[in-house]
Amino acid sequence: MAGSQYERWTRYNSRDTVNNPEQTTYHRKQYKKLRYFYLDGKLHKVIHVNRPKNIVTTFCYPEGDYRQYIWTYIKKNHQKAYGVVDVCNMVGRERRHFQKLMIKGDIKKPQKAYSLKNPDKFTYYFNEEDVMDIQDYFANVHWGRKRKDGLITPGPVPNRSELRAMMNDDILHYMRAPDGSFKPIWRELEDI
Repeated sequence: MAGSQYERWTRYNSRDTVNNPEQTTYHRKQYKKLRYFYLDGKLHKVIHVNRPKNIVTTFCYPEGDYRQYIWTYIKKNHQKAYGVVDVCNMVGRERRHFQKLMIKGDIKKPQKAYSLKNPDKFTYYFNEEDVMDIQDYFANVHWGRKRKDGLITPGPVPNRSELRAMMNDDILHYMRAPDGSFKPIWRELEDI
């Protein structure tokens, strides 16, 4: 046998990266598995993907039935679905506070994904428009004591372009301005 797996792993990780970068630089495309998505305003869950036939079987939650689509069409035209924790991390709020606002009705409840065996267990999934509405809500809510002039001082909330970059997994770059503040700049992503 050529050696144990640990020996092969240590040989691979101990290569000389300074003198020979071609051997050690491996670019791997990051792939996120598509599980929940929105199509035509309806929440779907991927049940099965048949790549050779280019067919995906999904469950449509609002209609409560199984559907088949062309896989390449879904990859091009789907809208991402974001869980409550993901949205809370994007807008910088705690989950409990966020859920209280949903119960109160300040934040619109999105479509929910439920278990077929037990429909009482469910999870909310937001689409991109819902996330933008949530950002708009938090941008118009006053933070702290009331002002005498009646103006709104919002809490720390990302602006729409930063939020869009978070949703699309883009990379945000900040540059220090002459006054010492950081300004966001964007650059086009290169294929790796």
